[in-house]
Amino acid sequence: MYSSNGPEDPSLPEAPEDARRRELSNGDPVHRFALAEWIKHYLGAAVSGNANFQEEWLGRIDGDVVKAFGGLGIM
Repeated sequence: MYSSNGPEDPSLPEAPEDARRRELSNGDPVHRFALAEWIKHYLGAAVSGNANFQEEWLGRIDGDVVKAFGGLGIM
């Protein structure tokens, strides 16, 4: 999941190990992309049109799951 992944308090000195771990995790794609935006992008690309998506995919998913995605602003 995406996070700012910066030093906790920029006014304080940072331990070399903390800086190394932060730089390492910033290079990992998992930490560079917002999860909700990634899901929204690939859900949109996976289907051709909103009506098709609702007919073929949403009918197979539990209503509570669909409502939770809607609450996140993904759909």
